[in-house]
Amino acid sequence: MAKEKSEIRWPLFLLTLLYMAGLGLFYYRYVPLVYSYQIPLVIILSFVLLSTIWKVEWGLLAFTFFFPLINNLPYFFGIDWSIPHAPTALVLFLFFFLGWLVHNSFRASEFQFRHPLFRPLLFLSSIIFISGVVTFLRYANFFPLLSSRINELIVNDNLVRAGGALMSTVFSSLNYLAGFLFFFILVQVLKSCEKIKRILFVLSVSIFFSLLFSLVQKFFSINLGNTAYWTGLNQINGTFTDPNSFGACLSAIFPLFVVMFYSGRAYLRVFYGTSIILTLVAFPSTGSRSAFLALLMSIIILAFLMARNLKIPLKKRFLYAGTAILLVTLISLSVVTFLKRPSLFNRLGWSLRVFSNHSILPEVMTGKLELWKVASKMVKDFPLSGVGPGAFIIELPNYGSQLGLKLFKTYTDSAENYFLQIGSELGLVGLFLSLWMFLIIIQQIKRAQKCLDLRGKDRLVLLAASLGLFSLFINYLFHSYIGSFEINVFFWILVAIISAWPQHQAIPAPSRPRYFKRAALILAIVFGSIHLSNSLGPLSIRARTKTFGWSQDFGFYQLEKDPRGFSFRWAKKNAGITIRKMGDVLVIPLLASHPDKEKNPVIVKVFLADLRFRKKKLIQELFLKSTTWTNFTYSLADLGGEDIYLLFETNRDWQPLKILNVPDPRNLAIALGEEWFQYPDHLNVEKIQKTARFPSSLWEGKYGAVITSNGSSQMKFKADGESPVLRLWVSGTKVLDTGPLILVRLNDRIIGKTVLSEDGWIPLVFSPKISGGDHILSVEFMNDLQNQQLGQERNLFLGDLEVIYLMAGPMN
Repeated sequence: MAKEKSEIRWPLFLLTLLYMAGLGLFYYRYVPLVYSYQIPLVIILSFVLLSTIWKVEWGLLAFTFFFPLINNLPYFFGIDWSIPHAPTALVLFLFFFLGWLVHNSFRASEFQFRHPLFRPLLFLSSIIFISGVVTFLRYANFFPLLSSRINELIVNDNLVRAGGALMSTVFSSLNYLAGFLFFFILVQVLKSCEKIKRILFVLSVSIFFSLLFSLVQKFFSINLGNTAYWTGLNQINGTFTDPNSFGACLSAIFPLFVVMFYSGRAYLRVFYGTSIILTLVAFPSTGSRSAFLALLMSIIILAFLMARNLKIPLKKRFLYAGTAILLVTLISLSVVTFLKRPSLFNRLGWSLRVFSNHSILPEVMTGKLELWKVASKMVKDFPLSGVGPGAFIIELPNYGSQLGLKLFKTYTDSAENYFLQIGSELGLVGLFLSLWMFLIIIQQIKRAQKCLDLRGKDRLVLLAASLGLFSLFINYLFHSYIGSFEINVFFWILVAIISAWPQHQAIPAPSRPRYFKRAALILAIVFGSIHLSNSLGPLSIRARTKTFGWSQDFGFYQLEKDPRGFSFRWAKKNAGITIRKMGDVLVIPLLASHPDKEKNPVIVKVFLADLRFRKKKLIQELFLKSTTWTNFTYSLADLGGEDIYLLFETNRDWQPLKILNVPDPRNLAIALGEEWFQYPDHLNVEKIQKTARFPSSLWEGKYGAVITSNGSSQMKFKADGESPVLRLWVSGTKVLDTGPLILVRLNDRIIGKTVLSEDGWIPLVFSPKISGGDHILSVEFMNDLQNQQLGQERNLFLGDLEVIYLMAGPMN
């Protein structure tokens, strides 16, 4: 940045205020507000923020120091993957960027925009932003355009909810865009060799501390700052998100340690030499095979290129290179012996044994081939737009079900390949722009190495940065690191070092064609239109629900059992449910548990809704003040379609933790019991043409006609004509004044669900669509219960089945 003057830049200042509001909402929504965790986090964030506001270079150095060290901070406070939260390094950057905005809002700084990488990054940023917005709207069910609120609807076949999908979209979009913004800031700041070397030294010191901590994990407590998953695999993560990220970082920075050891001053050689030894000691315990491959290739290339750089005869160059490789090999062997087969060599040994046994490649690739298959299928299905940022991991179970890959019923991951990740989420357009970006980076490396003014130490630093990028490229072939923002930052630091080297800036950036803006605008419009069309069509929640047969609901907690043996769920103040129509009269038990409900009744409004859960009409307003269940009854006779959508709005909720001081932090509005239906118990006798009776002795199964515990019985019968009426005689005994809950199936299709609330034998009349021929009727008993104190036992008795043929006209 050139001259700076103190004056308010109003457009940037207004943007800063808007950004602050968004950051506050992001922080409240995605950063765990755990007091013990917030104390160190806020201190670090404040330090980086204030440093950046005062001087951008200071803030950049502070950010560079902390981003490798802060990633596993949540793990120390019990906040692991099971608790969704924003990557800590991403949060750190967002505060660094806020400081940069504030700083430049009051200083007339000049920015450089004519860097060769800015053109593809601008294209790619616009694509990511548009795709992210559309994908966010898709998982928000296009609120406020097509729905009245953002509901926690099901979005994949593993029953992940919309909130998780929205979080994935936000994190992935920010992961992409924040990296581009960081590179833009780096290019503005790194204007001299001293600044470049300063940031490299700070980065090296930070990684050094991470290495020290990794040794604590290895030799004292692998659980410290780690997750249970990686602890179980005996892999250490240092201060990074996971062992794969730690291994990738070490493989990328190792060439820098070696170069600085050769070219640095005496006291620095001690530091970098120690860092080299610590890397070789800690690296095998990361267990990352891709990082090991990248490190091995980087060492070999570095050894030959360093020998080539020295002004000595060719034979001696090979001698030095061979000596370096032999030294590394001896050190590695000593490390292996010292560490007694760490996880990396266990995994490598396992891979070799698999190959020696002529086993299949997918076993060695640990699920990567299946992930690549799914990613390729996404590119094939949505070639131009992809499925959207962060949507690969959400759509993965859906594609797993379609492709018969049972692995993804219990396991989800990224595409495990950076380029397939881009292609699956941003389509071929995003993949092309990414490849364009990497091509320019390669060109920058070649140009930088050819600069005549670069000699000796400077050339070696550029060589180390280039090999670091090469190492990350190898890692990107087997991992996407979409959830490891620290790798993204590290990548752009290396790119900036190469691109922003002062002597290299003499190379002019290509001139911008006149049609650039017009082409970018057209591309963005076409891309956005295609992605919007896909998000409203085959990728929409509505289409996915129909394809996979999900029963949508929202606003509920986990399923529980009440003392009567009935299933129920506590609901929040706003809840929605989909009811499959299995009868003409719907019954849903409701219960309020508010301690003051007798004096202040809980008001529940029940609305009929459409498939997007928008209100259509008010059905009933209930006042709940009883300590027993209240039945909500609704006639469905005049409603068409198979599914009914209901909304429940409660005027108030309560929290047991606050009111009763019990360990239950949920906000409880009402409880909804399991729905059931009422069925006709008589027919118009004058309409009956004939009746075929099948006696109760024909009931088959473990229990026959008397079901004494949860289970089912079946009866085979034959229909002689089209669409007869079925009349089933049943009886049950009650416990706590409640009879059996039964589920009736015809040929594995549910045709009835009811509670036997009357004593004695009662008929249930069903009118399923049925053709002539053999059929199977099954009845399942769902709420068996015994009460020894009252001497009560709930049982189900099955009587005769009557197949009745009616004349045309009303049934009753």
